Amino acid sequence: MDDTPLILLVADRHETAGAWAGALQADGLRCEVLTSGEDAPLRWAEGDAHLAVLDLYHDWRAACALCRTLRACSAGPLLLLGEARDEATLLAGYAAGADEVILRPVSPRILLAKVRAWLRHCRCAPAAVLDPLERNGLRLEPGRRVLILPEGQAVRLTALEMRLLYLLMGRPGRAHSAETILEQVWGQEGGDSTQLKNVVYRLRRKIEPDPHHPRYLCTAPGRGYRFGAP
Repeated sequence: MDDTPLILLVADRHETAGAWAGALQADGLRCEVLTSGEDAPLRWAEGDAHLAVLDLYHDWRAACALCRTLRACSAGPLLLLGEARDEATLLAGYAAGADEVILRPVSPRILLAKVRAWLRHCRCAPAAVLDPLERNGLRLEPGRRVLILPEGQAVRLTALEMRLLYLLMGRPGRAHSAETILEQVWGQEGGDSTQLKNVVYRLRRKIEPDPHHPRYLCTAPGRGYRFGAP
């Protein structure tokens, strides 16, 4: 499966759609463009798009209505572009379900920065938008799905192994329950405690000097797993 973030762009002006799509794709994101909102709800409900940008220039009410419809289909991030600067109109955009209302004019660079920021905060964010982490001599590079060991050896990780490490390394010493890990790592795909134990077992064999006495991926009795000492 391609883990590159997919952006659903709904824009009713071809020149604007081309500029947005070009900026997103140049930064390594995938972009699917719809020039009207008619097909957007069905496409968004399919669930493979990570974020939607709505830029219906000609009709603010239609943009809000579409935003409301998309919000009913998915909890994914929705960015709504508009020109109105009065508070009541802006609040209408948020009431329709937008995660952020972006005022025109906006440069492609700013739009891209906002897209990246929302992707980082959404559940099970795509690996391509996650920043590297360095903890206890280890360097995790999510975009490459690689863990660099203290000796310099690069260890290839599966998507689940990478997400588990990213969660635990993000808060070293803090115990995460199995329920939290399953929610954050497996997400909507679902998972169970047996699958979690299998991933932990395989990961320890890959990265621990002594898998039977783990230094990095530690068990917190009765509380789940943690990275390093408490």
